[in-house]
Amino acid sequence: MDYPSDRVTVAQLRARFPELLNGNGLYKSELSSTTLDIVATMALEQSLAAKAFAKAAGLPDPDPEPLVNRRETVEMLNEDYRRYGISSGIQQTRELVRSFEAAAASLGKAAKGSSR
Repeated sequence: MDYPSDRVTVAQLRARFPELLNGNGLYKSELSSTTLDIVATMALEQSLAAKAFAKAAGLPDPDPEPLVNRRETVEMLNEDYRRYGISSGIQQTRELVRSFEAAAASLGKAAKGSSR
């Protein structure tokens, strides 16, 4: 399954975190927190996808009491997607999110069908 963050390139990461990717940065432990930026983006995407998959598969919600709701998650993704040049604004972000949620739901439906 594809996620919008899959489009983030090393060049984009280098522009955002030059100190991390300058050759020596990878070995400095204090820089590890900067990598959380893209990791958090991917985690947000995966949490929405997991919910869509579970719902379509007839499984329990994998995170029934999330720290942030779907709307807030999409808003956070919008900030990240704009920062990385993945999206030009909230409408495009919503479309991107709907797309990977639909892909996850399709996988969930297939899993539900094959488990019968």
